[in-house]
Amino acid sequence: MKLICVDSDYKGLAEILEKCRGLSDVKEATGFSSGKEAVDWYLSHDCDVAILDVDEDLPRVRVKTFGNFEMFVDGDNVSFHRQKSKEVLAYLIDRQGGGVTRADIFAAIWEDEEYDRARQKQLDVIIRSLKDTLREYGILSILEIKGGILRIIPERIDCDLYRFFSGDESIVDSYRGEYMSSYPWAMMTEAYIDQSMVLRR
Repeated sequence: MKLICVDSDYKGLAEILEKCRGLSDVKEATGFSSGKEAVDWYLSHDCDVAILDVDEDLPRVRVKTFGNFEMFVDGDNVSFHRQKSKEVLAYLIDRQGGGVTRADIFAAIWEDEEYDRARQKQLDVIIRSLKDTLREYGILSILEIKGGILRIIPERIDCDLYRFFSGDESIVDSYRGEYMSSYPWAMMTEAYIDQSMVLRR
């Protein structure tokens, strides 16, 4: 058996690895700085592997909303199968944990178009694609869907917008007047951020 320990900066990792190497059924014990590195190693080795996540309470997900919207998992940029799925996620993050309906999402993203049966089916496909992407990266738990209401769970991501409103000075100083630049619906939040910056002066 081979053992993977995630997070090579964990202070007890050396001791854990030393103990693992002393076990008769463990042939190799290795530390990684990210879950993705561990998974890549696992996929390239034909063996039984036990994964010990020693840093599971810290957010693996980092979200950048200032400028263009991007999401990173263990430092790697998330690649979405559909650009609309990425926009749906951006909208949910913009709502800062508030619940929204599918109709709310449609109204924001497609603006004045009619929310007919065909569009409903299209949106269902987009949301399903979003869930598939999050599942692939092992972070489906950041999304909650209950009774037709969708929301992001804020405490499970590290987001510059959320840090801005919590008063993180380093994030406040990093703001350059652009918020989710690709999405017209983000202008209201951008205006609110700009107003907050004026009040800080």
